[in-house]
Amino acid sequence: MSKYQTVLVTIILAAGAFAESADGQSVVQERVSRINWESALSDGRQARLTPTLTTFRDRNEGELSSIRMPVLVASPSVVEAVPRLGGQGNSYAVVYTLPSAKLSILGTSVYLQRSDGQLFAQASTPGTRQFDSSEDGSDLSFTKYGASYVLRLSCANPSDERCTSERFLNSIANSLIVIGGRQ
Repeated sequence: MSKYQTVLVTIILAAGAFAESADGQSVVQERVSRINWESALSDGRQARLTPTLTTFRDRNEGELSSIRMPVLVASPSVVEAVPRLGGQGNSYAVVYTLPSAKLSILGTSVYLQRSDGQLFAQASTPGTRQFDSSEDGSDLSFTKYGASYVLRLSCANPSDERCTSERFLNSIANSLIVIGGRQ
């Protein structure tokens, strides 16, 4: 699915979230995932934080503690850039500026559920990853700890191998570290 198709689906889903049935009941409800904090905290304790990540965590302690889900960042052994963080409640974004590219790690514990029980906006089945390429980059979507995550890579050069192959994003996904978040 291209970036524009993803945006279109998001708009359609958002519009559906406000749709009502004939009896005035919402057809689609926003829900918050159950997070497996035991697993996330265990992984976080096992992570080896470099001085750069320790400084990042300390400088962003207030924001990290306001995010109600596990916040994942890339290991500095895979991504050497310093991350920037923005978060709000049940969602966050970590952004890295790379040579000729921008990497974003997006996370949310919010999903949409229709009145018939069908789920929308869940990234994937736990344990699987979905790679999508678009005109200017690629996305790798997955579910971990009960939350949905997307690694989004935008490249200055559309033929940049980091954006045309899933190898680079999978290496980042394999290196992710729990840096914060709160229950």
